[in-house]
Amino acid sequence: MLEYSAIDGVIAMLWVAIALLFAALLVVLGYSSYCGLMAFLDKYRWYRHRMADRVRGRQPKSIQRILEEDWRGVPVSPERFVQLWRCAARAMHIDPELMRPGDKVDDLIVPIDILTYDPSFDILEFFSGCSPSDDPMSLAQVRYETVEDMINAAIE
Repeated sequence: MLEYSAIDGVIAMLWVAIALLFAALLVVLGYSSYCGLMAFLDKYRWYRHRMADRVRGRQPKSIQRILEEDWRGVPVSPERFVQLWRCAARAMHIDPELMRPGDKVDDLIVPIDILTYDPSFDILEFFSGCSPSDDPMSLAQVRYETVEDMINAAIE
């Protein structure tokens, strides 16, 4: 027959206490993960809303039409203009047919609060991918007022 001593009872109580502490730890970790996820989703919803607000209510306008109506006399081929326009739209994370030459760059680039992010990287991506300049970093460090200013800097 098995006999239990007082030490066995203490060990059993210790195991129960450890199990309860572990369960409490899991609950706390689960709740903190849930709170972090909800905060992330709130910021993501805000970001998506801001992205949509930039062009809400605009009708798409073809790049060819933008070139004909807003960029007459630009010293660049239509093919090059279309390439620059698409590249700028990609850098701003916007549909090229919803972007306009007079749009303010600061209004189009929505900072992402979700992660550590510097919107000037988008400008640098535009100049390094689409500008024939030997030093895209110097072009990207200039503060451009409008999309038109950016495109003109890339053309020159």
